Formats: sequence, C-alpha cells, structure tokens
Amino acid sequence: MLDAQGNCPTGTVLTASAPIDGLAGDTCGFNQAPFTTLIPSTKRHQAYTNATFRLSDNVEAFGEALYSEVKGVSIFGSSPYFTLEGGRFALNASSGLAEPVSNLLPASSPYNPYGTAVPIEYTFFDLGQTVKTNRSQSYRFLGGVRGKTERWDWEAAAFAARSTEHETVSGGFANRFTLAQALADGSYNLLDPSATPQSVIDGIDLSTLRPAQSTLRGVDAKVSGNLFELPAGSVGFAAGAEWRQEELVSRNPWQIDQGLQIRPAIAAVDGERRVSALYAEVNLPLLRSLELQLAGRGDHYSDFGEAFSPKASLRWQPLDAVLVRAAASRGFRAPSLSENAASTNISYGSVVDPFDPDVPGSRQNPTFFTVGNTALEPERTRSYNLGVVLSPWADTSLSVDWYKIELENLVGTGNNATIVQNNDPADVIRNERGTLVAVYNRYQNLSELTTSGIDVELRQRWRTEAAGNFGLNTAYTHVRDYRRPTVVGGPLQDYAGSNLGPSLPRNKATTTLDWNLGTVSAALTWYYTGGYDQKASAAATAVQSRVGDYNQFDLYLGYTGIDKLTLYAKIENLADKQPPVDASFPGIRAPYDFTQYDLRGRYFTVGLDYRF
Repeated sequence: MLDAQGNCPTGTVLTASAPIDGLAGDTCGFNQAPFTTLIPSTKRHQAYTNATFRLSDNVEAFGEALYSEVKGVSIFGSSPYFTLEGGRFALNASSGLAEPVSNLLPASSPYNPYGTAVPIEYTFFDLGQTVKTNRSQSYRFLGGVRGKTERWDWEAAAFAARSTEHETVSGGFANRFTLAQALADGSYNLLDPSATPQSVIDGIDLSTLRPAQSTLRGVDAKVSGNLFELPAGSVGFAAGAEWRQEELVSRNPWQIDQGLQIRPAIAAVDGERRVSALYAEVNLPLLRSLELQLAGRGDHYSDFGEAFSPKASLRWQPLDAVLVRAAASRGFRAPSLSENAASTNISYGSVVDPFDPDVPGSRQNPTFFTVGNTALEPERTRSYNLGVVLSPWADTSLSVDWYKIELENLVGTGNNATIVQNNDPADVIRNERGTLVAVYNRYQNLSELTTSGIDVELRQRWRTEAAGNFGLNTAYTHVRDYRRPTVVGGPLQDYAGSNLGPSLPRNKATTTLDWNLGTVSAALTWYYTGGYDQKASAAATAVQSRVGDYNQFDLYLGYTGIDKLTLYAKIENLADKQPPVDASFPGIRAPYDFTQYDLRGRYFTVGLDYRF
C-alpha cells in the first residue's frame, strides 16, 4: 500500500506487476530471500556403549545402548500473506474442515479510502521470519545372550527403542481472529508496519509446538551352522524368528485444532502394529565352483496379514579371476503407519469442479484430506540380478551387474482432479447447495512399476616403495528405464532421465583417486550427476527443455602420526560450482533441485577422530 506521497512502507520496494497473482500494476514488493535458509543448521550429539560378559566358555551375555539428539533450525520468510485472488485458510474447530480467511480490508479500517470492503494483497513481514526448530531424541537398548556348540552358533536378544520429536514454530504465523480485529480497527498500521504497537504484534503472532513419538520393542533369536557334508563342501544353514511391536503418534498443535492459525500444516498419525517373522537359509555347494543359496522369510503383520519372500541365487566361479552371480527373489513393502493407520494430512489448493451448482467447470477451493487406508495391501516385488566380477590381478577388480525390479500394488494417492470428476460421495463432500467442501484422497494400491539398470564398479590399486600407494575407485549407475502410469490405470510411462515425477537422472558416477604414504593420506573425489529432461510442468518446459549435467570435486587430507588420533581437512565443492538451474524450482529460495545437489557451494571442514 502506498502512502499519500506514493511511497511504499519501510522495507519494501515499488515493483511493477504483482508477483503472486500476476495481475498488472504496481506492488510494494518485499524480498524474503535474505530471511530464508537453503539448508537447515544442524547440531548432533550421540553416545554409544556396549559390553560383553562371559558366562561360561561357550556362552556370553551382551548389551548395548545408544542415545542420539539432533536439533535442526530452518528459517522461512513471513508466512501469512493475502493475494488479490483470495485470502488464506484456517481449520474450523467445529467441523474439522478448512475454511477461507477473508482477504477483504473492512470499510471501517482507516487505511481503506473506498468506503467499502476491498481485497488486499499483503505480506505481514513485520511479524518476523518464521523459525522452525526440530529437536529429536532417540534411545535404543539391546541385551541378549549368545553361544556356540561344536556345530552351531546361536543368539537371542531383546530390544527397545523410542524416538521423540518436537517441532516448534515461532514467528511469522498469525492468529486469524486478532489479525482481523487489528485490520478492522486500524491498530495494525498497513502504511508503516514498524509503527504498529508491539502489543498488537504480540497479540497476532503465534508460536506452535507439534509433538510426535515412535516406539519399537521386540525379541529375536537365530541359529547358524553346518547341516552335513557334500563332496563339494559343507551345507550351511541359518534360521531365525523375530517379533516386534511398532507405534507412531503425531499430534497437531492446539492452535491448529482450535482454528487459530492461518494456513496451518496438518499431519496427524495414530497407529500401531505387531509383526512376527520366521526365516531360513541354506547354502548348497553343488560343485567346487558352483554354489546355490535358497532362502525364505514369512512375515505376519497384524494390520494387513501375511507375506512370504523367497530367494534363490547362484554363484559360479569357473576361474580364480572370474565370478558369475545371479539371483531371483520376491519381496514386499508393508504400508507405513502413516499410510494404513488413523492418519490425516490436510492441505489447501484449488481444483476444477465440473459439478459446481453456480458455475460448472469453475475453480473451487475445498479442503484436501489425505487419509490412511486400513485395507491397503503390501507392495510386492520381483527382483532379478545377473552380474560378473573380473579380478585378473590381486589389486584389480571390475564388476558389472544388471538388475530388473517389477513392483505390484504400488501404494500412493490418486489425482485430486480425477477424484472430483468421478464425484463419488464417499470421496467428494458437498454442502446442501452442492458446493464442493472437501476432497478425501485415500492411500490406495495404485498400479505397477518396473525399472531396470546397470551398476559398474572398478577398483584398482598401485603399490610403490618410495611414492606410497595409489588407488582408483569408480562406481557408475545407469537407470535404463523406470516405468509407471501417470494416472491410475493408465499406460506405463518412462520416468527415467526426466523430472516427470521426482528428478531421476539416468546416469550417476563417483570416482575417487586416493594416495597414502606412511602417516599422510589424500583423496580427490569426483561426483557426476547426469542431466535430465525438463518435464515437471508445461510452464517449466516452455522455458527449459533439459537440466544440465553436474560435476563436483572434493579434496581430503589426513594425518595419522599421533597414536589413536586422525587429523583431517576437507574441501567440498573445490571449484565452488553451482548446480544446474531447474526451471521447475522457482521461488524465494534457489532454482535448483534440492534432492539432487548440495547447495552450499564450497565449504571447508577441519576435524579429528580419536579412538579409545
């Protein structure tokens, strides 16, 4: 908003066109980038101890304990803002649905010269930056006994673990009721926010606490040894059993449940299950050069039932320098507690409603619920692997492995637009007039997925008397294809080499050249990430057809001349190279894909390791 002299409020700059809704005209723009972190600051503390106690010549007791604490702090620009197209949303404490928060500046406001309520586009940056602090604490305890006989090794143990997390958000969130009152009576100064009394700011500003806790407890037992002898060698056998209980609880801050916070993030989970399993494995030497391994595992989950996972693998070594390996297996992934328990995630947005009673085909703003589904089946996989390892010399090794994975019952959510078009009353909620109120998007078993590729690994050592030892290690991965439907029931489409879904470069490689001489060592590592086609959206494709390759080099220096102590220094991203721009990542942060690259640029680390 401009004052009588045509000036913007302090801290903002007059900018042509509105950056949020794209309408023509001037706006007082506020740059939030300096108040936003690219990567959270993180502090970690960890303590670990273990002990063994000999009970007899062949039996010992053991135990271990682990404590970990992680604190991460992220900073965001001010969250509450209105646009000319509409306000924001808050939860209705009575109905449990989201409802719009008006973006109209009341006629009663002294900053409204029009005599009638008018929409405003405004960011309440004087509420301060939003600081989100995540503090997690984890405990793990394990104790058991183990022993051996002439033919068998055995072990039995019990374990328990707990993890708690507290997400605190302070600054930048607004109490919608006190904000509405401050806008109506003018106690919030729209022309000069710095002149707003601190008591008014304190009444609007919200801080929230979101608690969560997960627990795991269980017991297991296992035995291994040789069953009998064959001409080619001993027949190995292993078997075991385990039982565990998992629990996960995540609550909303009370300010969200009471409908105070504008544009809240809601993710509540309350679930638990019990899992029991039996497994066995046998190793059969068919020939001196040929080995067959058979394995199977049966799991029972209290929330979905049983699953059996068999595996067969062959290991053939016709020559000392040649190894051929192959494997076929079936497996599964149980739905997470967030996916199949009493979980609710609420988000906001818009969707085209072809059945709107006033303007069919218009865009509406319902509440989107993503909820757990107790009827989910586990994802089931079939995996195939074939590879060869060549070791012509003691210091040389080259492996090439091909893999293929087929997945059924892929767990995910449907497309909101498709759900609204289907207009199933179980998923699409309307009021008495037929206006769209809420969309329920339940986790479901969507479709199939297939992927295949090649992994290559090279290891080479050179040993010298005077110049020390050198090593070259290279690991290369090529994703040949990654096929899944873009919509439920649709044809398979290849996602590899694009960002049609999450970014998936076809090619990645890591190469390290290392050297050591006595107590001094060094290593230079090259990280290569291949480019990918830009397919994230029509808007991104219009300005960019492909995201480029990326190369990063890291340098390491180490010194071990002091007993039990290692001194080291590292320079990561030696050339201070920026990642390639990805047009699908606009906004106030950085136009790069955070999942593929480290955005910190060049940085240095100096440290020491001391081993007792």
